[in-house]
Amino acid sequence: MGNGEERLRMVLKQISSVISIATLIIAIISSTSTVVRTAEDEVLYAAGDKVNFVIHISVDGLRSDAVTHLGPENLPNFFKMRVLGAFTDNARTDYDYTNTLPNHACQLTGRPVLGTDGHGVSFNDDTGTTFEYVTGHYISGVFDVAHDHGLRTAMYASKPKFDFFDRSWNEENGAPDLIGEDNGRDKIDTYINSSNTGALVDSFITHLNLSPHEYTFIHLVDPDAVGHDYGWGSVEYYDVVMKMDTLLGLIFDAVEVDERFAGTTAILVTADHGGTGTSHLDPAVPENYTIPYYVTAPGVSAGADLYWFNPASRLDPGTGRPNYFVSPQPIRNGGVTNLALDLLSLGAIPGSIINSGQDLEVTLSGGSAALPTVELTNPLNGEVFDGPATITIAAAASAVNGTVSKVEFFADYTKI
Repeated sequence: MGNGEERLRMVLKQISSVISIATLIIAIISSTSTVVRTAEDEVLYAAGDKVNFVIHISVDGLRSDAVTHLGPENLPNFFKMRVLGAFTDNARTDYDYTNTLPNHACQLTGRPVLGTDGHGVSFNDDTGTTFEYVTGHYISGVFDVAHDHGLRTAMYASKPKFDFFDRSWNEENGAPDLIGEDNGRDKIDTYINSSNTGALVDSFITHLNLSPHEYTFIHLVDPDAVGHDYGWGSVEYYDVVMKMDTLLGLIFDAVEVDERFAGTTAILVTADHGGTGTSHLDPAVPENYTIPYYVTAPGVSAGADLYWFNPASRLDPGTGRPNYFVSPQPIRNGGVTNLALDLLSLGAIPGSIINSGQDLEVTLSGGSAALPTVELTNPLNGEVFDGPATITIAAAASAVNGTVSKVEFFADYTKI
C-alpha cells in the first residue's frame, strides 16, 4: 500500500465514533448476518441510533449497472454508501409503469400506480390537476405525515412536472392537520424547482445550514435527460452519473461537517427507472425496472445486502418482474418514504401499501450497541510509513451476540 513519495498515516479511532475514508475494516457476524465498519475522518455514522433528519434522493434514470460499471474510483460517494450502508442493486420500480411522474408518485405516497389502492398518476406530464382530482379522494404522502407531526419538509425538484406534487399538497389542496398543533394545510414547507441540479444542491445546502428540514426530497434529472439524448450506457451517460456522484459528495460533506447532522442523518438513494437505448417506457424490460436502493443511517448494518438482511419479508426477484400480489415482495422504490418515516420514528403513510408495515430492516434490533467491535492491531495508532511500502494490516474483532466469521479491509471503498 502506497507508492512514489506518498506517505500513509494510519490513525486508529474507536468504532463507536468514526471510520476512515482511507482504510475500512468490515466485520461480519455469522449468527446475525450483520456487518459493521470502522475507520478515520468519518462522522456521518457517529455513535447513537436516533435519526433526526432524512435526505431522500431520487436519481432520475439511474441504472444499477452504471454504478457497478464505473466502480469506486469513479463513483466514490455511491460506493461509500455501499460500503458504509445497506443496499441492493436489484430493487424494483412500479410493476406497470417505468417513467418519471408515476414512479415518483409511488415514492412519495407508498402506493402503486394502478388499482383501488393506487395513486392514479399514470400520466407523465403535469396536467394542472392534483391527486384528489385524479382519484376522486385525497391521497396522503410522506409530506403529510412529517408536516402534521410538526417536522419541516422540503422538495428540491429538477423537472417542471413536479409542480403536480406541490399543487396536490399546497395550502389550498392539502388536508387539514388533525394531529396535535395545527401546522396548516401546506405540507411542503420549501419547494424549489430548477433543472440546474448543481444550483439545486447548492440551494439545499444553503437551507440545510440556515434552516434545516427534517425530511427533504431531492430529485436529480441529469441521467434521464442524457439517457434520452445519447442513450443509457453511452459515454455521455456515464459522465453524468459521475456528476451525480459529485453532487452526492457535496451533500455528504455538508452533513458531515455540521454537528447538528453528523450521526443523526439518514441518506436514502434510489431511482424512478433505468433505461435502454434512449427510452425507458416498456415496464417489462429489465434494464428499465431494475434500480438501486441505498441506505446510510446511524446504526445501519454496513455493507449488508438488503435482501440478505430481510430474508423473511423481502425476496430477491433475480431478473424477474413480480407483481404486487406476490409474497414476499421485492424491495421497491415505492417503499422508500415509509422507510424514511420509520427512521424518523413516525408511522406509515395513511393508505399506503408498499412497505406499509415499515418492516424493511436496515439496522439491528438493539441499535449500535448490538454491533460488533473491531480494533486495528497493526499498524499501530499514529504509525507513519514512507512509500513505497508493504504494510501488513491486522485487526481484532468481537461480537456482542454470535461470532465474527469474517473481517474485510477496504481502501477508498475498494476491498483489498
